Amino acid sequence: SIIGLGIRVFGSVVESRCVFAKSIDGLTFRGNVIVQNEDFPAFHKNQTRFRFLRTKNVVIENNDFSDGDASISEE
Repeated sequence: SIIGLGIRVFGSVVESRCVFAKSIDGLTFRGNVIVQNEDFPAFHKNQTRFRFLRTKNVVIENNDFSDGDASISEE
């Protein structure tokens, strides 16, 4: 079942792995700057920038990925 609707992230600076979404209908991630934080090790085994479980109507556009990694995992 869907537990989140209409989530929007605009114009933010995000460090490291960015988005994990589960059971969401309507996620927009637009106009953000994503940088890899080398100061702290990743605490999760997920190695993709975005991970989506049971989501729909997801929009990812016009973001600046400083390291070029715009990887997405959908399950």
